[in-house]
Amino acid sequence: DTKALISGDVNKILFHSSFLPFSPELRKMPGEKEFMPSQDLLTQLPQLKRIPICEEPTSSIRDEDDQAEVEVSINDGTLVPRRELSPNKTYLTINIDRIGLKCPEDYIDPVTTVSVKDRQGADLERPQDTPVAKQREVSYVVFGVPVEVQTPVEDMPKGAAIFFEFKHFKPKKKTKSTKCFSFLEMDEIKEGKVFLELYKKPTDYHRKKLSLFSVKPLYLHLTLSLHSLHLKQ
Repeated sequence: DTKALISGDVNKILFHSSFLPFSPELRKMPGEKEFMPSQDLLTQLPQLKRIPICEEPTSSIRDEDDQAEVEVSINDGTLVPRRELSPNKTYLTINIDRIGLKCPEDYIDPVTTVSVKDRQGADLERPQDTPVAKQREVSYVVFGVPVEVQTPVEDMPKGAAIFFEFKHFKPKKKTKSTKCFSFLEMDEIKEGKVFLELYKKPTDYHRKKLSLFSVKPLYLHLTLSLHSLHLKQ
């Protein structure tokens, strides 16, 4: 069958051309005669599509692109905008100013995860991550970003708290790790500046076993703002 013969010869051509172009001897299999394709067969080669050796598979390139998109998403944070105000409801904006740390320059890609928890430690809304902090000061990592709490203050159950987990990237483990945490309780929600103590990990959402992160006077610095919409009677 001429078609089968041509197909077999074309496969030989592809096999031989897949090796790096060193010497012709290296292109031959042991005990095989040197293969010289006819001119008729060579005319069919432009119709064949081959991937050059230097190119990576498409799936690998796509995976790298997807990974880059994930990294961009993480670096930009997952903050959400302020909710539309509802009548007779109070909403809280927390500006994360800065966090006091002994060696702030040691932390790679630091972020703060903000979550609203009930007394049992269950989420009352989806946690939010700040963008990566780029600025450093003496003994401080500076964030300077507002976080819009989605749950109205009036709808937070008794015993609820807002948690702040300071996280940084560990190259050896290739993951984000929590370094310390803090929390804001309901009776601490008021307009103005707030300074919260930092506690050692792991994060204790039940607030039962707390150990100070540092004996030095280093705190999480916040600025709180309250927003409400009151209808005229």
